[in-house]
Amino acid sequence: MTLDRLAVRGGRRGVAIEKTTTHLVLQSSTFDAVKLAGVAIGGTAVELRDVAVTDTQTGVRIERGADDVTAVGLRLTGGRDGVVATAGTTGVLLHDLSAVGIENDAVRSFSPDARILGGTIVGATTGVTAGAATTISRVSMSLVNGGIRARSPGLVRAEEVDIDAVAVGIDAAAGSPVLLADSRVRALEAVRGELTESGTNELSLPPLNLLGAIGIPLVLLALVLELVHITRQRRGESGPRWTPPVVPVAAVRRSLAKSDGDDRSRRSGRLGASR
Repeated sequence: MTLDRLAVRGGRRGVAIEKTTTHLVLQSSTFDAVKLAGVAIGGTAVELRDVAVTDTQTGVRIERGADDVTAVGLRLTGGRDGVVATAGTTGVLLHDLSAVGIENDAVRSFSPDARILGGTIVGATTGVTAGAATTISRVSMSLVNGGIRARSPGLVRAEEVDIDAVAVGIDAAAGSPVLLADSRVRALEAVRGELTESGTNELSLPPLNLLGAIGIPLVLLALVLELVHITRQRRGESGPRWTPPVVPVAAVRRSLAKSDGDDRSRRSGRLGASR
């Protein structure tokens, strides 16, 4: 079965491929603003070719029981998650993936031996979260908070990857084996945890333009606070100040003389009374 040139906007799911479906090809199709998933796959031997999903909660969701799922030239823009492969799936292959502006994970896979071969990820909280053995090869990630997040008892292989991350390039949890080969990872913390290196790898800080993008909001915030402080000071200076009235010297002398005379009169009165 082949579904060709579908254009779906809105709805709960764009296309739902059930578990009893086998050997289906979905190609040259677009899905926009679908509520739950652009494409939900539960069948076997399913292939996506040149499919685009925009502003959908999950671009492609591979459900438990799905087997031999291939996506070639998949384009994801916006939305909460890009590709989600749940546990209990097998044979997942993503080739030439493009994910832009994903809110959470561009790829989150719990499918054993999943392969992500070629592609670009621009803008995401995490580029790839691997919960099972995964191969990531020739993938470029930029403007992500975290590049690869490994939470797998099986080996996560990252080969010829190029990661520009804000916080952590590769985050390997305890007990999650990670192999990094012939790759470049640039982040404030290039590697968190332990991994094995092979070939030539470059681990360094982010490029200057990314550091600048991080620092610009902080500089602007400092300038705003300084302007607020200066404005408050000027308002305080421009307001009227209370000054005590000026008392003439002659009035002070008269007051002192009067009080001195009153004291003498009181003392004289007390002396006459005692006599």
